[in-house]
Amino acid sequence: MLVGLETNLLNEPVPFEEEPLPNPWMAILPLALVGELNKVFTTLIPQIDGKPVTVPLPGHPVTVEIPSIVAIWTVEGAVIVSVLSVIAFDYKRVMVRFAENRNPASAGALLASMNKASEYGFSGIIAALPGFSTAVDDLKVIPSPW
Repeated sequence: MLVGLETNLLNEPVPFEEEPLPNPWMAILPLALVGELNKVFTTLIPQIDGKPVTVPLPGHPVTVEIPSIVAIWTVEGAVIVSVLSVIAFDYKRVMVRFAENRNPASAGALLASMNKASEYGFSGIIAALPGFSTAVDDLKVIPSPW
C-alpha cells in the first residue's frame, strides 16, 4: 500500500456487476425529449390565455404574467416529462437503486441550493452598498470593444 492513500473511501461508485446494461437509446431519449419538448412547449404555452394568473397565497396574492415565465415553464415541463419517461421505460432498475441513491443526491442538491442562495444573498448586499451604483455608472462609460 502506498503511503498517504486511503482505502476506505466514501461516495465511490458501486463496482460493476455482470448485469445486463440498459439499452443505449435510454441514454439518448431524455436528452432528445428535453430538446423537442422545450420547442413544443415554447409554442404551446404562449397560446394559453394571456391574462395574468393570480396565486392566492395567505396574506397577499401573487400575480404572474405568463409571457414573462414561458422560458422557465418550458424547460421545467420538458425535464419533468423526460424524467417520467425514464421511470416509465426502466421502472425496475430505477426503483431498485432509488433508495440507496436518494441520500447522496439530496445532499448534493441541498449543497448546490445553499451555494446559490448565498451567492444571491451576497450579491444583494453588494448591490445595496452606497458605492455600488457609483461603480456601475463609472463602468458604463468605458467603451465596448464590440
